[in-house]
Amino acid sequence: MAKTATQVLTSIGTGINLGQVFESKQHSRDADKIRPWLSAVKSKGFGHVRIPVTWYPGTAHVCMLDDPEFMHLLDDATDFAVKLGLTVIINAHHEDWLFQHYDGSAAYNTKFKELWRRIAAKYNAYTQQQVIFEVLNEPTAKFGLGSAAATSACIDLTRKINCAGYAGIRAVSATRVVLVQPNNAGNIWSVPIVYPDKASLPGAGADKYLGIQFHTYDNYNFCLQGGRNDHYKSVADVSADVAKRLTMIVKWHGAIGKDTVAIHLGEFGVGRLDQRQRDADIVRAYYKLTSKLFREKRICVTAWSDGGWFALTLTDARQTVTWPFGLADQVLKT
Repeated sequence: MAKTATQVLTSIGTGINLGQVFESKQHSRDADKIRPWLSAVKSKGFGHVRIPVTWYPGTAHVCMLDDPEFMHLLDDATDFAVKLGLTVIINAHHEDWLFQHYDGSAAYNTKFKELWRRIAAKYNAYTQQQVIFEVLNEPTAKFGLGSAAATSACIDLTRKINCAGYAGIRAVSATRVVLVQPNNAGNIWSVPIVYPDKASLPGAGADKYLGIQFHTYDNYNFCLQGGRNDHYKSVADVSADVAKRLTMIVKWHGAIGKDTVAIHLGEFGVGRLDQRQRDADIVRAYYKLTSKLFREKRICVTAWSDGGWFALTLTDARQTVTWPFGLADQVLKT
């Protein structure tokens, strides 16, 4: 019997992102580099990995599904992760062809629906527990950012594109867990604005295999790469700030119905241009409290890691994976 999205998400443990690999060319996609990383992630105690993927990079008109080399490497990463016992979340990440040009028209909706139909068909042999789909990462630009994100036009476009991708997946599987995000770059505060009630959800609240994913890099003055460690004066300040966002999303979840839709924190973290600034107790506290407090409310969390400003892992020339500043340990702390 198929599990609901909530049942799946609450059973896959804490996760980590394989950032800047398949959605960009920053890091190698070769199996001899990705496999050791996945093995280290599993050994560390993570239960799932989110693999960001750009399917139409830049201004390209050719889908990466039609690139044999790319798909061989992505398939190898997915299959190796699953064999290790990790759940894999596959998404559509930096789709600038949508962010910069989407107008809600049938041409875009049909293209995006077909993209997800093909992805869903390709990975259909995997179980619910093995592969999860996330329709569109951090809708922005045409979908709205900042104050524009709350306008009816941007909200409508966000719902439409999510429904298009969702429909493509549902054309293949009725029970695959599907995650959608709000606009405003997936910001947690935009969830109740874009999806205030059951009727606004894909499936109109009747799909038990649907989840809402959101991100939080709040407070930007602390979390982003140009942030400052002295933004928070104490660990108590960090805890209080995290609790604000958690209280809001838990209240929304209760109002819309916990059995109606699952929820997932898909990205969080602290970046620095000068990595030495991340070796700080206040940074470790942010990782620990964000992960711990959300998990205590049975919300699945996936920390962002990109091998750069937000690295939770580093890999040397011998493919040895290390865990800088003990940040990953904080994410996993119970």
